[in-house]
Amino acid sequence: KGAASAWESAPMGERTAWAAGLFDGEGWTGLFEYSSRPGYYSVELGITQSGRDEIPQVLRRIAELAGRGHFYGPYQGDPRHKPSIAGRPSVRRMSALFSIYFFRA
Repeated sequence: KGAASAWESAPMGERTAWAAGLFDGEGWTGLFEYSSRPGYYSVELGITQSGRDEIPQVLRRIAELAGRGHFYGPYQGDPRHKPSIAGRPSVRRMSALFSIYFFRA
């Protein structure tokens, strides 16, 4: 295996700060009702980015930090990719990672 990339060799704190900044500028949160289970909801975090043929590397990095994620897109005529980080454990993990950057006094 070759030399580690700058991302791979960066300390976790730097990776998290980068991801928090990206999420702050480009991210979204949502609460979605399950179509198959009325009254039940899923909380999601995501960041939408464009990429013609493959999932942009920045989105892969976000999913790596979250420990999971599902990617949607691109769609015909729309080159956007949307990763979705859903479920309480994953959303809690990302919220905890980002909280030190978003909730400073």
